[in-house]
Amino acid sequence: RTTPLWGRGLHQKVTGAEYADRLHDCRARTTLEAIMWHGASEQSDAAYSVDRFRALSKTDRDAVVAFLEAI
Repeated sequence: RTTPLWGRGLHQKVTGAEYADRLHDCRARTTLEAIMWHGASEQSDAAYSVDRFRALSKTDRDAVVAFLEAI
């Protein structure tokens, strides 16, 4: 789902925060970390998507992260 992520890439610019908050509880320091936290539990609805993300090449993973940070 992309809609809940709209505006995430602008967070630091708009708020002036030194670090971007990632995840609802701010435990992830980077976009990549936030993606990986979503698959922390096999019972997670996002576990399949995280597994698919991990299977991507580094170039494709970097492209996904760049996209998320741009929206």
